[in-house]
Amino acid sequence: MTIREATNADWPAIWALFQTVCAAGDVFAYDETTTEETARKLWFDPPAAAFVAEEGGMILGTYFLRPNQPGWGCLDALR
Repeated sequence: MTIREATNADWPAIWALFQTVCAAGDVFAYDETTTEETARKLWFDPPAAAFVAEEGGMILGTYFLRPNQPGWGCLDALR
């Protein structure tokens, strides 16, 4: 298995996974009405960095990383 940065060409497989997991409704924070446009922005709009787990040319999983809070975030709460 390889974990690599996602590309635009990976989006159809990522979207299919997203829809499958959301439809189950038991393990993901997004509901089944999340639009493709919204999901794509979560994965690909800066400052997100999206990744996929791939084996034999098949996307098995995906995730994205982004800051929890913009700017000073939690530091503002301490002031």
